Amino acid sequence: KLSKEEQDDIKIAEEMLQDRQSLLQKEKKEEDKQEFKLPPSDETSRYFNNPLELYKGIKNNNDKIMSYLYGGISKKEWAGQKPIFDFVAISRKDKGKPTSSAFGPVQIVGRTVRDAMKRIKKGTEEYNFANRLQAAQNLFINLANKYKAGKKFNEQTAKETARTDAGKPALKILGITEDEFIEYVKDGYFLPSNQEKSKGLPPKILGDNYEENYYKLFKNVLSNKSVGTDSLEETIKKYYGHPSEKEKTKYMKDVFENLNLSITQEKE
Repeated sequence: KLSKEEQDDIKIAEEMLQDRQSLLQKEKKEEDKQEFKLPPSDETSRYFNNPLELYKGIKNNNDKIMSYLYGGISKKEWAGQKPIFDFVAISRKDKGKPTSSAFGPVQIVGRTVRDAMKRIKKGTEEYNFANRLQAAQNLFINLANKYKAGKKFNEQTAKETARTDAGKPALKILGITEDEFIEYVKDGYFLPSNQEKSKGLPPKILGDNYEENYYKLFKNVLSNKSVGTDSLEETIKKYYGHPSEKEKTKYMKDVFENLNLSITQEKE
């Protein structure tokens, strides 16, 4: 039979072990939550300065090349500003035009997200991210349309948005209540980037790995855009998707300039 002191020593040892295990678990969680960073894209060899090699990289899902293209496109989309996870700016002057739901550094629109979801396995983290993103885009469009109609981004407008036919299922997908959505809007979330207090989307609703999953979504989209093309030029034009050939060409040239590429590409 153990003495009282021996029993106390054992109890203290067990508590110290539990504390150590808790600390290790906490450190492991912090490591797992480290900020996602894209693969390095600062190489200057012909591999990254040759349109044909870059095009092949898209076809082969080469991560370094995808990262390089991500940087060139995001620089074009945000015109030299630091890319942020936000919606494109809108104006009340655009009353006759449909509201864009383009989101994030490489400006992926809602219909593109829904199309990409057909190619992503249901139930995966990537699929769930895309589903939440398109739900958030639906809320943004409804909110922005009310702004374009002359209303302000305030509690009443947010409430009206949450109660629309598209708003109700979107809230369910995001796992937030009407009141939570209203508070988010009041805090500056779900607002277009030209609003002074715009904060993009709450990281909470997109998940801990939202940057990584957004990048995966970009790779999915760019790879799909390359289908049916035979060059990087045509792929970038198709990614932009503007109805005007002139505008698509201008966009492609700007992206090529960001990538330090010449416009002429050697064909195989």
